[in-house]
Amino acid sequence: SKNVAHERLSHEQLRTRFPYLSFPPGSVGVYETEGAGYLSARKLVQAQTVLAEKGGCHVISEEATSVEKIQGGSQNSGSELFEVTLKGGSKVLSKKSAGGRG
Repeated sequence: SKNVAHERLSHEQLRTRFPYLSFPPGSVGVYETEGAGYLSARKLVQAQTVLAEKGGCHVISEEATSVEKIQGGSQNSGSELFEVTLKGGSKVLSKKSAGGRG
């Protein structure tokens, strides 16, 4: 409705045009043909990290090998507790946990 130039792609057209990607059976796509951009995953993670730190989060750059919920509660109740095991073997307790790859 915004007059954006695009093509509707069937599952087979997606597979042909983007053979390096995997699409579940029955997938369809909309491909913007003009003026489209892309998201850089690395830059996105960097931006999210800056915002998290500005919001008071403690950011740990070491790779996590596991995240285990050790205290129940619902996600919105604030009573959940997670134990995050880091690659070096140390463990961190967290009320919230978010992972990213960059």
